[in-house]
Amino acid sequence: GMCYQLGRGTKDNKSDSLVAVKLYKIAINKGNTKILQQHIDLADKKNNPFSIMFLLDHYTAKHDQANITKYLKKASDLGDTDSQVRQAMAYLNGKNTAAAAKLYKKLADKGNLTGIYYWGYMTFKGMGTNQDKAQGIQYLTRAANKGTVDAYRMLGRIYYEGDGTEKDVNKAVDFLKKAAAAKRGDSQLLLAQCYQNGEGVKKDFDQAAQWMAEA
Repeated sequence: GMCYQLGRGTKDNKSDSLVAVKLYKIAINKGNTKILQQHIDLADKKNNPFSIMFLLDHYTAKHDQANITKYLKKASDLGDTDSQVRQAMAYLNGKNTAAAAKLYKKLADKGNLTGIYYWGYMTFKGMGTNQDKAQGIQYLTRAANKGTVDAYRMLGRIYYEGDGTEKDVNKAVDFLKKAAAAKRGDSQLLLAQCYQNGEGVKKDFDQAAQWMAEA
């Protein structure tokens, strides 16, 4: 495992982290606890990236929440995108909205789709950051253009209500149809209302009944 981690004696002396992790796991499962302690020391004392990611993977498989939290934070601080996504959600679920917003902004700046959506959401709502509905809509639209269903759902209601922007039922219906097709119940219900009242679409009671039933 160490040979593969460091690229010693392997083909072209190239490292292979995936093989190294697999072999380390086998060794640990066979009772070699020294390896685990070595990586704990490297992660805690030297902030070694490989050891941090290895321990995060190891403790995630073991469902050890305390150590998951510890090494997830370290991996996130290293700039690992997947870890930052997990860390931001942990902050959000833990009601630490300021830390979540800060991390989602970093992810959005990196072009990460999850970061773009959540930064738009939090900016629009004013969660953990100053409220800016126009900027929130801008980021939500970017997320919607990349196929984010929750962005369809949110923009549908925003344009239907004219919340932070000019009311536009035609745009609202376009977004609601996409969210409704993805089985978002609140969007299905609002789309049914649009068909019932003839808002943004031709009045159609059959369509209204269908989407009400789906909701």
